[in-house]
Amino acid sequence: DLHSFPTRRSSDLTNGKALKISWKKVKGAKKYNVECSNSSSFEKSSIVKVNGKKKGAKVKKLAKARKYFVRVRIEKKIGGLTYFGCWSKVKSVKVRK
Repeated sequence: DLHSFPTRRSSDLTNGKALKISWKKVKGAKKYNVECSNSSSFEKSSIVKVNGKKKGAKVKKLAKARKYFVRVRIEKKIGGLTYFGCWSKVKSVKVRK
């Protein structure tokens, strides 16, 4: 179902330059898109595509002592066309120094 979106279970700092994100799996999802930005409006963001069998991802190469915003959505192919689910709620995390 494209209208059901992953609920983020946690966002943990693995070290000063990476962020570990996990979510509940959505049935039928082929991929997840994890978007990370230092702007709440997600301007100049980066998207990490994750296999649908996984329930988590790491966002690397982050700047220390900055606040980042993260959200997740599903990606599914139907009949050769790619469809995207709704974005999850945004979670903000500050990377430690």
